[in-house]
Amino acid sequence: MQRGRSWFGCVPMSTAALPVERDFDLPAVKPSWPSSASDGGFAKGSIDLGGMEVRQVTTFAKVWSTTQGGQDGLGATFFKPAPVPAGFHALGHYAQPNNRPLFGHVLVARDASGTGALLAPPLDYALVWSSGQDDGAGFFWLPTPPDGYKAVGVAVTATKDKPQPGEVMCVRADFTDACEAEESVWGSDKDGFSATGLRPAVRGIDARGVHTGTFLARSNAAPASASALACLKNNSAAYTSCMPDLPQLNAVLAAYSPHVYLHPSDPYLPSSVTWFFENGALLYQKGNPTPTPVAADGRFPHTTQLIHLHTKTIRSPKTLTGLKQPTTL
Repeated sequence: MQRGRSWFGCVPMSTAALPVERDFDLPAVKPSWPSSASDGGFAKGSIDLGGMEVRQVTTFAKVWSTTQGGQDGLGATFFKPAPVPAGFHALGHYAQPNNRPLFGHVLVARDASGTGALLAPPLDYALVWSSGQDDGAGFFWLPTPPDGYKAVGVAVTATKDKPQPGEVMCVRADFTDACEAEESVWGSDKDGFSATGLRPAVRGIDARGVHTGTFLARSNAAPASASALACLKNNSAAYTSCMPDLPQLNAVLAAYSPHVYLHPSDPYLPSSVTWFFENGALLYQKGNPTPTPVAADGRFPHTTQLIHLHTKTIRSPKTLTGLKQPTTL
């Protein structure tokens, strides 16, 4: 695939295809996952955030690209999600460095609450930065949300005309959470422009923030912080419903967990947790030099004193002569 000249001046582009011009794909056929006994949302393609339904879009239309600067000096490309499923709305555009195959996503959303009040078009767009003034340059726009709403992403155009009001939608504030800048995607010395990925500021098992896949654009002329944008928030009472259940988890492990091959002459085999507790774990109480074994089920003896866990350097002796099949961990 040959390309013309860069939109940054008159530096000719290489005729070699950039990594971003091909889609990332797994080296093996993607497995199918068993259905959930509890009718959870894992692998269904959509998640209910408590009245707002979101879907992951991994197909894009290129809006603007540069081959100057950035990671490995190959530049970056900026995309819009396309196609957007019927009834859903884009929340922001996607950005990726050119030095890797296209591998990313953005979430699109629809109001499933019946109120029609969870999404709203921006009142206006503020120009954050442009690479030039003529058509073909990249223009980066920050949505101006209505009162009570927040912007979740920026929009990119290749003309100086503002995006249409419905190009991206704003989200009602109670369905948003704080976010922070993550990986740098691309930057320019011109006006100190930078584009960085976004992620929820609070992450963890009980965190409600949802990674949206959008990015933050800022420049010296518009020095927006990550607080100018928000991530989504999961308000569902069953906010872990999208997690895999045990049969689905076993299917994931069977498909992607590593295989460990043991040499036939190896005198040891992997030990179970129960074997380790019975043979390799001792509890020491402060002031008592005599250790106490850990119960086979992992329970600690009842005590109000400080307990230090001490593990012996010990491995289970081999009881089998070689393995013809790999051991999956």
